[in-house]
Amino acid sequence: MSDSPNHQKNNEALFHYLERGSSSVMEKFFGVISPGFHDFVMAAVLYYKLQKQNSALKAAPETVIIEGYKGDNPTTLGMRNIISAIHHPAFIAALVHGSIATDEIINYSDFDGILIIDPNKIDSRKSMLQLIQIVEVSTGHMRHRDALQHHGWSVLNVHDLYDYPDAQLPALLLKYSQCIYPTSGITLSYNIIPSHQNYQIPLFNLVASLNRKCTTHRPSTFYAFKNLLSELMLLPALYLQARDQQPVFKKESFHKAKGDFTTSEWKIIEEVSAMRLSWDQSEVKANKEKWAAHLSMIPGMRKLLQINVPARYSTELTETFYSEIQQLTNAAEQKIKKS
Repeated sequence: MSDSPNHQKNNEALFHYLERGSSSVMEKFFGVISPGFHDFVMAAVLYYKLQKQNSALKAAPETVIIEGYKGDNPTTLGMRNIISAIHHPAFIAALVHGSIATDEIINYSDFDGILIIDPNKIDSRKSMLQLIQIVEVSTGHMRHRDALQHHGWSVLNVHDLYDYPDAQLPALLLKYSQCIYPTSGITLSYNIIPSHQNYQIPLFNLVASLNRKCTTHRPSTFYAFKNLLSELMLLPALYLQARDQQPVFKKESFHKAKGDFTTSEWKIIEEVSAMRLSWDQSEVKANKEKWAAHLSMIPGMRKLLQINVPARYSTELTETFYSEIQQLTNAAEQKIKKS
């Protein structure tokens, strides 16, 4: 039996809050004025929405064994300590993926993590408040380590494993992950229902976002600039996902997608790839105290951090730079629409 629309809506409210924090203007206002009271109220509201809800589990044919994290990355070790110190019953797993998990860290790398939560294990408002606080503290830790970090945790409902959202959070990531919690690792089962996936939507959403950042919302801060570059470097993977109707590992997407584009269209990917390899964000380390506001999950706070794009990068932000991005995004979008 599948979840009811109301059940899905209420679960979405919880996971949206854990990933992104407050959404309404009023929530953001109270989050700034009184963060502790704001968390208390949101815990009560979200717990109320989850009451009397139970999800029926369905058989999941795919299984992945995720080993415990054995690396020495300070951010990841800090995450493990935070989550392990407060054993919350709703925490099923905390995973790290991306360059940290594959041990290919460069100066540009940030923390990519997945939290798997069981909302049915949240049995009180106090339990909900504890969950929110753990997510906030751990998210603050990752942003304290890298103030240009442009995202927090990806939060997955444990029941979504049985109807896995492969187009939004590819199951492929699980196979390349390492487990922070439980520290010994975990075995997960999941089920991908092809008819429930729309592998084109993530590409179209990304293209729309990049086009905005090249026109009406051009980056004026270092944070916004890195966000733009990170979105652009995701385009090859989402293009191939839309083309082949299945996700592809990001690292492998560049050489696989390159042949579909002209030299002129692909040029911007080569330029930004070189930029990533020689990445320098020493200005952030020099202004670490100023960037401490990153510890907050309140949306919009990071926009107040006004470290300008360094001259070594701002000189690249020409009309040609933006037009080259749009040339690639338009080509990728048109190829998928015509396929």
